[in-house]
Amino acid sequence: MNSNPPEELKQFWAEEYPQMQEIESNLTLINQAGYRLVDYFVLPESAWWVNYYTPLEQKLITLSQKYKDDVEKLAVIELHQREIDLYRQYSTYYGYVFYLLQV
Repeated sequence: MNSNPPEELKQFWAEEYPQMQEIESNLTLINQAGYRLVDYFVLPESAWWVNYYTPLEQKLITLSQKYKDDVEKLAVIELHQREIDLYRQYSTYYGYVFYLLQV
């Protein structure tokens, strides 16, 4: 993954998921919490597109039509679309990590 993500990406995640950290920071937290790291891996982009973002994006289209007159619901729909758009544009800067831990 590329380091030094664009400011647009950093701002989005700082607002929407401020707990998001780099892998090394998570490994430190895991160790401090007393867990033993068995392994970790970054999920492939295809897992997110096939199983999550593509179906979600299709559903967002339907929902935006259904709730076209509901400002609050449209804001939530737009937020989810924004996340999808950012992943589409900046997926080389971040990913989804799965950690296997043991007590």
